[in-house]
Amino acid sequence: MALTLILILFLFFTAVPAVVGLINMVRALSFSRLIKQFAGARSPSGISALATEGDPDPASADNAPLVSVLIPARNEENNIAACLESVSRQSVRPIEILVLDDQSEDATASVVEEMASKDNRIVLLKGRPLPDGWLGKNWACHQLSQKALGRRLLFIDADVHLEPDALATMLKHQDDHPADLLSLFPTQRMQTAGEWLVVPLMNWILLSFLPMELVYRSSDPSFVAANGQFMLFRAGAYRALGGHESVRREVVEDMALARIFKQNGKRVITRPDGGVVSCRMYPGLRASLDGFTKNFFPGFNSTPFRFLMMLAVVFLLFTLPLFLLFHHQGFLLALVPIALNRFFTSVASRQNPVINVLLHPLQMVFLVIVGIRSVRAAKQGSIIWKDRRV
Repeated sequence: MALTLILILFLFFTAVPAVVGLINMVRALSFSRLIKQFAGARSPSGISALATEGDPDPASADNAPLVSVLIPARNEENNIAACLESVSRQSVRPIEILVLDDQSEDATASVVEEMASKDNRIVLLKGRPLPDGWLGKNWACHQLSQKALGRRLLFIDADVHLEPDALATMLKHQDDHPADLLSLFPTQRMQTAGEWLVVPLMNWILLSFLPMELVYRSSDPSFVAANGQFMLFRAGAYRALGGHESVRREVVEDMALARIFKQNGKRVITRPDGGVVSCRMYPGLRASLDGFTKNFFPGFNSTPFRFLMMLAVVFLLFTLPLFLLFHHQGFLLALVPIALNRFFTSVASRQNPVINVLLHPLQMVFLVIVGIRSVRAAKQGSIIWKDRRV
């Protein structure tokens, strides 16, 4: 009787993330179809038909406003060339491409200089020393924003790759769904088993517990998500709300900015990328652990106790049915919504659902490991990122 009651509770509480994952998957697939339709309408007549009334056609060089693509780069010699090549191929005209070399100790600056010699839209900026009261990336983005001339500001990380129509598509989407901030969660390219154990967790958490449409539809600032790998701002709103200066001490500055936008009545859109933006965040298990340790706990804007309790509940909810299966075969039923959840969120994230389902127990273990490391590092102030304390 007790096991039956536990089974019913498991079914109820795991069904909710499965439904949320299903809703997000349907929305993500719909977004992907919109992108394909846009890409298929690249003829002059098609573009004209897609243009928003009263707004310049973002893909036309004749009347489109300047767009600034802003890339902070610190020790990115292995990534920056591929990133810039993808930005240079954007169908949007005109754009300026500003790269800020944030006191790199490798060949980042010389790589950018070489790229700039081939494309005069690329400009290399030398970053000033990090002042007190700032974190490195926020300071770099702030310096970039001070030099940018565009009416839209696109911040991307140096390891991001854009498909040729990515920017045009997102400008169009931002116009069609009037929003001051549009952020994408890029498709994550994972090349090692260690990355598969950790990297999928970011999108899994997001797509299992947050209906993405509420980020746009609801004015409640608790429904918020953003990813600093791709953030497209209307410049007026960005500057009016203080830009990166308003979050200069925030480790998870993307979430903090999105929260400020919503608190001030601005509309925010957050989506999986739909196949136009990709990124390899971390090369290997150790880098993945360190990267998520930096962001996991601070990103929840919670107390350590509440965060760890949440972590314990999620771990038990998504792993205990596996062990209870040895006591009651009925718990096989409880695995169905878990498997469906992993399938839905994987499809929405453009990840292999079979791999994520098979690795699910191990990924849940790493979820706990990363969470505990993140709380401990945040309390001890021991987070080091790109050779700087954050």
